[in-house]
Amino acid sequence: MRLGRVSIAGRVAEVAFEGDEVVELPRGLFAAERADGPRHPLDAVEILAPVVPGQMLGTGPNFPANFATHGTAVGAREAQFPSVPDPSLKPISGIIGPGAAIVLPADSDDRVFHEPECVAVIGAPCRRVDPAEAARRILGYCCGNDIQHRGWSAADLSPWRSKGQESFSPIGPWIETEFAVEAGSARLIIDDELAWETAFADMVFSFAQVISTISMHFTLGPGDLIWSGTSGGALARAGQRVTVSIDGIGALTNPVETEVVAAGASAE
Repeated sequence: MRLGRVSIAGRVAEVAFEGDEVVELPRGLFAAERADGPRHPLDAVEILAPVVPGQMLGTGPNFPANFATHGTAVGAREAQFPSVPDPSLKPISGIIGPGAAIVLPADSDDRVFHEPECVAVIGAPCRRVDPAEAARRILGYCCGNDIQHRGWSAADLSPWRSKGQESFSPIGPWIETEFAVEAGSARLIIDDELAWETAFADMVFSFAQVISTISMHFTLGPGDLIWSGTSGGALARAGQRVTVSIDGIGALTNPVETEVVAAGASAE
């Protein structure tokens, strides 16, 4: 089943996607029992980011090849790959949906990387759950583009600036509730050219392990997001179009633009 959010004549609704229609879900995405509401043609709605989470976390190092090349988020190449998940918080202000513009900050340069990832959507509260139970509390998965400025990630002591920019966390186009992560892969397509592909079989820590680890320290709630990590990515510049495609889920496409700073305003 595909679940998400759409705008219908300016009104936001939580829906199920069924063929060329969407069906409103009056009880919401996380209700134990589904109740169908009005139906609308898919081409009559605007697809939004599928959820608005309370919290969003990156998995941290999860692909040895990427870690060997880039080290940690702060550029520490000499660091050792962690023996347990080492997640980090991502600001939810960075979330955008399909078709929304990725805006490169006016004070940044061309070292902005786009990384194809899978994003797990929590479906029920998780507090001190083991991995087996954590897996049962995942509602489903969507595509994600984990964007970062490589220069800032190397210069700063945390990824607050390199990954925290508004529009640097596109997700969508919907949540697929039936998806076998381990057999899947995410492709990064820039304009019409394949730029990178990440196989989820190469993940060191499963979503269940990461969610269990996080739940030992604070509660994850319905709609919260956990990113998979990636084996790499590629640069994309203003004027290009970036797509993250995962067979079995769908494709998330966003144009890239440069921030326009109003006259008299500071870009720093």
